[in-house]
Amino acid sequence: DAGNGIGYRGECLSAIQYLANIVEQKHNKNAKRVVVDAGDYKKRREQHLRDLAIKIAGKVEATGRPYRFEPMNAYERRIVHTELQNYSAVDTHSEGVEPNRRLIVTRKAK
Repeated sequence: DAGNGIGYRGECLSAIQYLANIVEQKHNKNAKRVVVDAGDYKKRREQHLRDLAIKIAGKVEATGRPYRFEPMNAYERRIVHTELQNYSAVDTHSEGVEPNRRLIVTRKAK
């Protein structure tokens, strides 16, 4: 069952990947980054975040009210920032301190 290895919002998967990278760096100073995935979770999560970012940008543009995402890790925030970078009607920025850092989407001033 891949769900047990993934954990809530990929937290278990991220922890396993973090530990794998620590071990790899300790044994090999020229090591490449280790990526751990289960059941294509990361690919599906990335697509979900891209779709959600576009949906939220449309809402922010229409209503003018900012949207505060739930806290996300840096990798997930980067996906949303990148997706909305060329979206001309909104701006994005991050607020808070890890692990409660979140992304904010606001309408651009005219």
